[in-house]
Amino acid sequence: MAKAKAKSRGPDRSAVKTTFFFFLILAALFLVARSGLLSGPWDTLVGASPIYDTDARNDRDIKRNLTRAQLRLLDRILEAELDQGGRRLGDREVRQIARGDKAVMAAYDRWRAYLEMRRSSNYVIYPRDRGR
Repeated sequence: MAKAKAKSRGPDRSAVKTTFFFFLILAALFLVARSGLLSGPWDTLVGASPIYDTDARNDRDIKRNLTRAQLRLLDRILEAELDQGGRRLGDREVRQIARGDKAVMAAYDRWRAYLEMRRSSNYVIYPRDRGR
């Protein structure tokens, strides 16, 4: 006696599960990347990053290849400097706010160098002054 073929009840369940988990992992990676925890080329988008100098060339030099998370650390350093009346922060304080990130500390040094330049038309921008 031959066995009767079982009727198909829709798509293969293992394929559906695999596809679901694939999209779930893709969504999780997207959210982690958007949060700034994962660095990559999407972190250095020109239009999405904050402005630190009105001269575009100097602005690119200040940012270089910093990620969004590193740019947020740089903003915290600049806010701390502004809270102290615009005086340069000490190395220990910069290292503490930057969490030891040498790229952020170097970006702060570049920002300070452009601040100390005597320019007539271009100037550096503190984070609080971006909306003005």
